[in-house]
Amino acid sequence: MRRDVMIDGVSLSDYFIVVDAAMSPLSIRGDGTEIAGRDGVVLAEATYAERTIDVTLLLPSGTLEERHAAMRAFYARVDLKEEHRLYLSVDDGIYYEVRADGDIEIEHGVTATKVVLHFVSEKPAGYGEEHTVTIPSGSSATFTVGGNYPTRPTIEGTVNGNNDGNWGVRLDGGDYVRVKTNTTQGRAVSIDCEEGIAIVNSLVSMISLESDWLVLYHGEHTITNDVGTGACTVTWRERWL
Repeated sequence: MRRDVMIDGVSLSDYFIVVDAAMSPLSIRGDGTEIAGRDGVVLAEATYAERTIDVTLLLPSGTLEERHAAMRAFYARVDLKEEHRLYLSVDDGIYYEVRADGDIEIEHGVTATKVVLHFVSEKPAGYGEEHTVTIPSGSSATFTVGGNYPTRPTIEGTVNGNNDGNWGVRLDGGDYVRVKTNTTQGRAVSIDCEEGIAIVNSLVSMISLESDWLVLYHGEHTITNDVGTGACTVTWRERWL
């Protein structure tokens, strides 16, 4: 049972007594394909399914009008229609990216009001500490990734394209991501491998057809600036199941 729940930095214990925060267990979702002339389906892909989180709260004192006022004060700070960072335990610093799932359950009693907030997290893992490493121009950096679930980095820097107007980095001598700068002159580049977006000088840019949005697994990695020049910063968050 976790009693120190926060939403986007707002502590629920400032408004309620947090009774419980229950997360659904991990489950596997399989995508299958039927093949003519064969029984059943062939499993094409297996992924973790989304997880639900129910937070049970209590307003234990005051008149019904006072309890309504306390709830309105909370709603004024937290718009439950938006996406949120939900911390189930402030001490471990891990948060889940969630959205509201269904209506809020409110049950008024004689001396207390029970409130149940329903959330869904489309990503099974929670996000932990943020880490950064700088890749020198035309060089490499080696670093260690924590967590127990793959994560995706953001790569940012002011860079110069090669003679073909391209700049990019390579992970562990294999997968790479490259963008078109259209010039050998300095350009501000931001590549978000989680969202699948590359920005060059404030404009959305395409990555090369052979590129991959990089994935960081637990353990040691090396990223190399292998096309064009210019130092960049690689940022990622640990992800934990």
